[in-house]
Amino acid sequence: MRLRFRPNWAVLTALIVGATALLAQLPAVRRVLIWDDVYLFEASDLYTSPARFVEAVTSPLAKETIYWRPFATTSFLVESLVHGGVAEGFRATAALLFATCAALACLLLGRIVRRGDAATARPGSAGAAVETGWAVAVYAAMLFALHPVNVETATWIAARFDLLAGLLTLAVLLVATGTPDGASATRARRFAIGALTAAAAMSKEWAFLLPAFIPLVAAAVSNPAPGRAWQAVRVAKPLAMASAWGVGIVLLARTEVMSGAVFAARASDGAGALGSALLVGRSYLGSIGSILLPTSFVGPIHWGPRPVPAGDATGWVGLTLLAATVVATLLAWRRRPRIGLLLTAFLLAWLPTSQIVPITIGGPADTADRFQFLTSFLAVAILAEVVAARVAWRSEVVLSRWFRVPVLAGLIAMGAFSSSTRNRWNDEVRFWEWASDGAPKSVFARGHLARAALRAGDLERAENLARRNEDVDPTFLAEMLVRRERFAAARVVLDDAVGRGAGGRGALLLRGDVRARLGDAVGALGDFDAVVASDVGAAGRYESLAAVALAMGAEVLAATGETTRARSRVVQAADVAGSQDAAAWAAVTRTLRRLGDVEGAAVAAQKAAAAGAAPDDLIPYERR
Repeated sequence: MRLRFRPNWAVLTALIVGATALLAQLPAVRRVLIWDDVYLFEASDLYTSPARFVEAVTSPLAKETIYWRPFATTSFLVESLVHGGVAEGFRATAALLFATCAALACLLLGRIVRRGDAATARPGSAGAAVETGWAVAVYAAMLFALHPVNVETATWIAARFDLLAGLLTLAVLLVATGTPDGASATRARRFAIGALTAAAAMSKEWAFLLPAFIPLVAAAVSNPAPGRAWQAVRVAKPLAMASAWGVGIVLLARTEVMSGAVFAARASDGAGALGSALLVGRSYLGSIGSILLPTSFVGPIHWGPRPVPAGDATGWVGLTLLAATVVATLLAWRRRPRIGLLLTAFLLAWLPTSQIVPITIGGPADTADRFQFLTSFLAVAILAEVVAARVAWRSEVVLSRWFRVPVLAGLIAMGAFSSSTRNRWNDEVRFWEWASDGAPKSVFARGHLARAALRAGDLERAENLARRNEDVDPTFLAEMLVRRERFAAARVVLDDAVGRGAGGRGALLLRGDVRARLGDAVGALGDFDAVVASDVGAAGRYESLAAVALAMGAEVLAATGETTRARSRVVQAADVAGSQDAAAWAAVTRTLRRLGDVEGAAVAAQKAAAAGAAPDDLIPYERR
């Protein structure tokens, strides 16, 4: 029996696509933290503690950036209340969100590649046209769901911002394209467009472009006649205005939160006009390569030297491709308006990460796979439209065995390749080895490989990698030496770092710890006090490093017999330590044990264990 696709099967078909995406993503539901995951969920409880909810939504991301994403960060808190903030819980949520994206993409693609209906089709061909459009839409949605470029977005916990903004964008596009024209949109539909836009803009900054993006896609769905593309965009103007209201509200709130600094322009990297243009070209080539050639471009970072040299081949190739895309877009607006509109939307989706204003994405990376979420959907939509246009009115072609077999074989192969990519995200060391192999000159990738080796317990490899990496944080190398009990060597590294002003408060904290282990109590207290004095939040709340410094200073005082000062200081540390400040609670436990407070030490030990402290961390150094 031949499988046939019909419009009244739209929701069921979308659910099947979503289920496929979910099944493909399930192997990535592991207890693994990669890269920024460690800083967001292990080093701080800012986004997982109900007690810090107001602080989390009223301050920029990580409290020191230009990013304000309260909708996305709130999602971390909500699910933490369900699963306790464990990594596999976050990854399971990401898998469900991505499956929802795939289902929404299927529905939206069905509208984009729809070839007509009984009122507009040639006599006797309406059923074939609709059937063909739905078949192509399903194949395209499967391609989007299984494409390797989306593995990063669907797997990496810290990519929740891109994933959630992408889901909300697909949702708002579905709402916006559910009406024949903007003027006929009901008040409820316009409110939904504005609300969804606001939520997307509070998840990732590129969603501020939705008011310009919506009319392009809505016009493409209306399938205008040649030469009528602009008129179709103007018809969708009310939809853009509804989205603009959502953006305006978020901008007002963002201005208040960021104290007027809504966006911060990045400084030029000194490349000059040519170098800046080549950086844009390199970014475009990386984006196109991630989508079209995943076997050679897909990866955690897309690295290149900066400033970009004048002879950089990738930059020139990228500029050539960009110019060709712009020319093709202009031609398509006149001759193939639906494709022209989708190409314009593609360029608009790429614009926020185009490097026109140089941005640093983690080391000197030009782009990242997670930035291609929306552009990959539009690329798939353009491909689907081209295919559907060529086989319109011929459902027997799309549904025939000679067409289905190679398409399904290609999807299976792509899914298998995505699976191998996904497996790298399940092992931190393997992940950074992959990144280092792909960008062997990237000190950024090598530095993170050293940190991954440290967390995996391979101290010798971590130290060797740190010594070979000239840009590594000096505190990291010192930490390697401390873990290997080479305290004098660590002291030399930290003295040099502090003298050069490198390493910041972390270097001071670690030097205080090393001094304490070497018996220099006065020097250790001086370092700990310096950390406390420089680590007070805007609202007067001590941050994580200060809590650790207070606790470790109390331990030094207790070890030298100054019990009164030690008790006062350990109470301060316990008051300001967060639920995930493992180092602080471990030091509090050690101090209370020195002071003979068995009951208090037991409570602190429970909190330290809950925060992830190892049993050895609770034992005074001289007793280990």
